[in-house]
Amino acid sequence: YKNVDLTERQVLIAKKLIQKLYEPVSTSNLQNTHQHYIERISLVAKYVKKDPDNRYVPLPYRYFDTNNPKGFVGTKKWHQADQLRKKEVERELTLSRTIRKYQNNEKKDTVKKTPALKLFRECENTIGKFNDASLIERFHAAVLQHETYRQISYAT
Repeated sequence: YKNVDLTERQVLIAKKLIQKLYEPVSTSNLQNTHQHYIERISLVAKYVKKDPDNRYVPLPYRYFDTNNPKGFVGTKKWHQADQLRKKEVERELTLSRTIRKYQNNEKKDTVKKTPALKLFRECENTIGKFNDASLIERFHAAVLQHETYRQISYAT
C-alpha cells in the first residue's frame, strides 16, 4: 500500500483481521500456513502488476475481511489452481526431460552410452513417481519404435 495513508483505525482493523486468519492455525502448522498466505498475496501482486491501471487491491481493512469473497478469502481458489498448474508443468517438464535424456543417449558413441535398458528403467521410475499411467505411455510412444510400442500397448 505504497502512497496510501491509512488511518490508525484502518490499521487496527486490518491487524485484527489478519490475526483472525491465524487464530485457528495450530502452532505446529503456523509456518506452512504463513508460507501459504504469502504465496496467495504474491499471486495478487502478480495479478495487479499485469494491469496496474485497471486492477487494484482493496484497503487492508476490507481486503482481509473474511466476509469479503473478493478479498484475501477469494485467493484460496487462485492458489489451489496455481499449485495444480505448477504440478502439471513439473510433470510435463519431467516427461520431456526424460525423453530427451533417453534420445540423447541413443545418439552417443557406444562407449559413452548408458545401457539402453538401464536408462529406460531409470526414466520409467522417474516418471512413475507421478503415479500417472498416461505419462508412462507417452514416454513409451516417444522413445520406442512403433512396433515395440504397439506390442507393449496390447500387452497392458
